[in-house]
Amino acid sequence: MMATEISNLGELADQYADRGYVEVLSDVRDGRPFGLRVGGIRPGPTAVVAGYSPIARDIYGRLLELPSLSRLRGSLVLITLDALDVTSIDEKLVEQIGPVDRTLHLPFPSGEERETAVRQGYWTVLKLCAQLGMISGRGVSMPS
Repeated sequence: MMATEISNLGELADQYADRGYVEVLSDVRDGRPFGLRVGGIRPGPTAVVAGYSPIARDIYGRLLELPSLSRLRGSLVLITLDALDVTSIDEKLVEQIGPVDRTLHLPFPSGEERETAVRQGYWTVLKLCAQLGMISGRGVSMPS
């Protein structure tokens, strides 16, 4: 785990923390940020998306730019796996996230162009949100 990756997640969190619908998730032992919770204002499902930095961080940054994200039904939890220490996965983390309806693990791109991986990950998260009814899904093509 690289300190710059964690601090960049913290910078991403700081950039959006003033929005009432974005919450920074931090390790209860040392306060290091490992993810973000988006939404939760309106009732609905909870989806957890996990991936490795820096691709995951880029996908999350792109998602946070969506103006309609403030109207999300339920909660979207965005986690960077390299910032989350395995020993941190305990009852306190489970309580912090709450019941999870669906989990999505972003693939680690191998040989893919970075921008392609970010674009595909972004649309995959949006499709998950549409399938769960968290967003209306207009403009998100669903598999037939």
